[in-house]
Amino acid sequence: MKIYCILLDTCPLYPEISTFAEKINAQLSYQVSNSHTASSILGMFTGQRPSVLMDENNSIHKSWQRNPDDVYSTKFPWNEETITQKLVEKGWKTTFHNSHTIIKDVCSHKEYKRTTAYPGGLKAEGEKWWDHRDIIEASLGDSNITNQYYADEVAHIQKFQQPSENNEFYFVLYHQYHMAEQMGGANNLHNVAASRMMGLLDQWDFDEPDSIFYVFADHGMYSRINKFQNPPYSWYTWSFTKDNTGLLKGKVSSVISLMDFCPTILDVLQLEHSFEDSRSLCSPMDKDRVYFIEDSRFSVDDMKTTTAAAIQVLEWEDNKPISFVQVSYHAPMQAYKTYVYDTKKNNKDNNLCYPYPGSVVEFDGVAEPYLHLKGELNNKYKELFK
Repeated sequence: MKIYCILLDTCPLYPEISTFAEKINAQLSYQVSNSHTASSILGMFTGQRPSVLMDENNSIHKSWQRNPDDVYSTKFPWNEETITQKLVEKGWKTTFHNSHTIIKDVCSHKEYKRTTAYPGGLKAEGEKWWDHRDIIEASLGDSNITNQYYADEVAHIQKFQQPSENNEFYFVLYHQYHMAEQMGGANNLHNVAASRMMGLLDQWDFDEPDSIFYVFADHGMYSRINKFQNPPYSWYTWSFTKDNTGLLKGKVSSVISLMDFCPTILDVLQLEHSFEDSRSLCSPMDKDRVYFIEDSRFSVDDMKTTTAAAIQVLEWEDNKPISFVQVSYHAPMQAYKTYVYDTKKNNKDNNLCYPYPGSVVEFDGVAEPYLHLKGELNNKYKELFK
């Protein structure tokens, strides 16, 4: 069996993504994530909120150390909680592609294999990272370097999908949209990035026998995220799932948490689990479910979560979410905000960046109809409110 996780870092739900998921008979879901890659992937791999795993000595928010000789994440006590380490312990070959940031910032294990298509190979990827001009030129440019990079990406895809007698897990990271966002979307780069990532998706065989695909985004357009984790940019993300094994029992829910990935794979492995904040992707739809997100910015506190939010779907249409309510708390200010995100109602005074639909209304404090979410938040994050 093979499991493929393909991350389109930062990429919103373009219409082309929905069309592509339908074309390959994948199940598209609206997904609640965290607000940056490290915290989102930690939740994805463990099924738990990052603040549950962090302590005074180990923080996901302090993981951006760029010393190429030190993989910071080898020190994290939660490594043994990750689904990737559990797969290794079950004899799975586990590969991270273009994913130096994940190995360095989130989790590490001596058995994880690394590959990359970036110019200069693994050594250059570790030293230059995804935001270096050489890697940006390869990903978003129009040169021989660009052509070679995409040829190498296709070659890696073909190699990953060769028939194998082994159980294999692949985590593949495409940074193009993250790079475009860093550059402010100049010269139509957002659309260029989306188009190139869709071109890469077209190279995958999503009908590969005995395989599971999970293609997703980890957060939205980060330059527009504030300290209250405002919607939709902070957490309104997406995923699509394609199961060619028959092991996912039931339909994938139309609204999920990124943390739901971990219990789903534990079910595939027939391993017992019990999680407070995550459940299988194929669990029965709970329209009253409350989703929790959290974050910290390095400029605020690099050792602990400083913002948390509770999110709930307000309105549905044909089992698809139309509007959401979010109650956020930012500990340094001891302040709450309420957001109502309506994906169908446009407000000319509060337009969102394409391709995000709808508009957002913001209130200081907690609006009375949503006091129950304040209670949920206070119960979940007792340490934050001390």
